[in-house]
Amino acid sequence: SGIPTASATSFTWREQTTKSLSGLTPTVTQKIIEGSNMYCEYTSKSPKLPSHTNATNTNNTSNNYKPLTKMYIGIFDKTTNKLTLHEPVENGYCFPMKQIVKKQFIMDASASSENTNNEVMNNLSNLTEAEKRRVLFESFGGAKKQKQLRAQDANKVNVDLVVGSGNNLLNAVQTQNNMSESNLKAIQEAKNDTNTLLGNGVGVGVGVPRVNRGAESAIEKQRQKFLPPFNAQAQLAHLVYDPERMCDQAAWGQISRYVDGCLFHKVGNNNNDDDDEETTNLSWVSEITKRGDWIEPITDVLKNIHDPLSGHNKPRIKAAVLMNHLVTFYLYFARARHHQVSENIETLAKRMRIPFDVAPCLFDTFTASMDRVSSSQQRQTSSSNSSSKSYSERSVYCMNKTLMNKLLVHILLLYIIANGREMKVGDIGPLVKSLKMEISSAANLLRQAGCQINKKSNGMVAVSLKVPLKFPPAKMKR
Repeated sequence: SGIPTASATSFTWREQTTKSLSGLTPTVTQKIIEGSNMYCEYTSKSPKLPSHTNATNTNNTSNNYKPLTKMYIGIFDKTTNKLTLHEPVENGYCFPMKQIVKKQFIMDASASSENTNNEVMNNLSNLTEAEKRRVLFESFGGAKKQKQLRAQDANKVNVDLVVGSGNNLLNAVQTQNNMSESNLKAIQEAKNDTNTLLGNGVGVGVGVPRVNRGAESAIEKQRQKFLPPFNAQAQLAHLVYDPERMCDQAAWGQISRYVDGCLFHKVGNNNNDDDDEETTNLSWVSEITKRGDWIEPITDVLKNIHDPLSGHNKPRIKAAVLMNHLVTFYLYFARARHHQVSENIETLAKRMRIPFDVAPCLFDTFTASMDRVSSSQQRQTSSSNSSSKSYSERSVYCMNKTLMNKLLVHILLLYIIANGREMKVGDIGPLVKSLKMEISSAANLLRQAGCQINKKSNGMVAVSLKVPLKFPPAKMKR
């Protein structure tokens, strides 16, 4: 390589004493070893010790002055079979040595390398990043990495070696000449998707780069399968999600009949003028919650509804009833082993204390069945033929992580709907605690539904849904 062999190196030892000009700090002593040859310079310095410190006394030397490396010399006595360790000078501590290549040698080596194979090293500033990376791996990389680089080079094809007109093919791609209309259209659409910002579209906000149309279409389909039916063009927040569309017609019909019957029995047919408003309010809430298992956050929402017969409060009550069925359904599968149950729907509905008209919809929407016949088809068969035993047949129903998150986002959205047309909740903590889930998980699910999360300093987590509906941008994994 043109680099001469190293010559003998000579070392000299000296002691340097530094005195304080102000007299406030003690005088320090430092031992220095210096060496040099025709190529390099070497320097090793001991720590600066105060003059009154005895360097040979370990107990008087502060730990701040001790290096981390220590050396011992062992002498083995064959007669006594004993090994004795001796400390060299400076109590055996080893001090680092600094090596510096002389500038003159660098210039000489650089000049002599012009006639060798190291010409690339002299033009590092002119190399591309790929070439610099290759030089680095060729110099210091392992054999496996160098083999991979050689394989990559072997797989490259020079366009000039293509049989026929390789350059013409390259020019046609670059200039887009003699290309089909479909290919030109696809290239133009890709450019538009890259350069265009999505302004008022549903999915991301203003100023977020738009992903390609294939990925955007896939994300939109997955969102529609995961979230309840939503109206992206709604002008009012309470019109975005409709609780009636979160279940089928049979389930919503049963919930409506149940709520209307309870309200008529306790409110609409109330002829006792002596009962105050608070007593009447508690009576219909008790009538609503007398069937099934109810959690406290849902009953608190019902107690805050003071006019149950108004046109905008009835849907809130029905949303709360549907939400309670979903919570019961979720807690039953959450306690089940492997989130899986094996029984017929009729028996499971009785165990969960869920109405028979509501249960098939929940099993079809939030579980995966081993049977190919859906629960709604079984219900149609059972209603058309009373002798059919479709509901009595045992089946295996399981709820995976995706279906469980889908059920949870339905519950959280129904909780917001039940709290009023403003679509705001001051704190989702009580509900999240009843569902035995993390606040962060609930907040993430609500963000996917287009809600905004506000974490307050007192630990409360407020949620609101605003229009126009904006979903978070998709996270594309590389």
